[in-house]
Amino acid sequence: MGALCSRIAKLRTLVTALHLILARTNNSLANNNKTFRQDLPISPVNRHLAAARYWTSFLDRFSMREQRNVIAVVDDDPGMRDALELLLSSLGYQTELFASAEEFSSASMTSNPKCLLIDIQLGGMSGLEFARKLLLMDCAVPTVFMTGSHDEIVQRQALELGCVAFLHKPFPNDQLIESIARATGANSRIEVEARVCPSTAAAERA
Repeated sequence: MGALCSRIAKLRTLVTALHLILARTNNSLANNNKTFRQDLPISPVNRHLAAARYWTSFLDRFSMREQRNVIAVVDDDPGMRDALELLLSSLGYQTELFASAEEFSSASMTSNPKCLLIDIQLGGMSGLEFARKLLLMDCAVPTVFMTGSHDEIVQRQALELGCVAFLHKPFPNDQLIESIARATGANSRIEVEARVCPSTAAAERA
């Protein structure tokens, strides 16, 4: 049952990430379409040139944005790490992926994470033990715990450690996005998604 829940969580995360990437691409193309038509007559060659200009500009903006918001993911499931990386990247975050608490502790990171996503059932040091170690080291990073179990004692211990959220796999992606928004200081899920599709976010505010 736990393995099935984990697979469902990965699929949900991948589908949402792909949807957000397509939304951002369509929105940006729509915003730039008028400029392309003014700059270049419509022809197959000019369409390719316009597309190349768009993607060059998009990648430059994406690279700059990634440097501002870093999310560290600590999960021993490589599939879950990859799915979360895709989702978070589609929201404009840079990700740092770790298979264990020990790997995180020994890594020399070039930037400080704004938020930690920690799986409870890690191999070696557990997620709770890892969080306690960080507290003893005065490393106050907002933390979101993830787990495939429904142990109320573990959940209470996690909340006592001051986590931002405690998510049960498979969790809704909106729940993860809202938790990260709180952890990173964004006002809400709408503010996070405004980076992906401004027109949609504006419609939700209205």
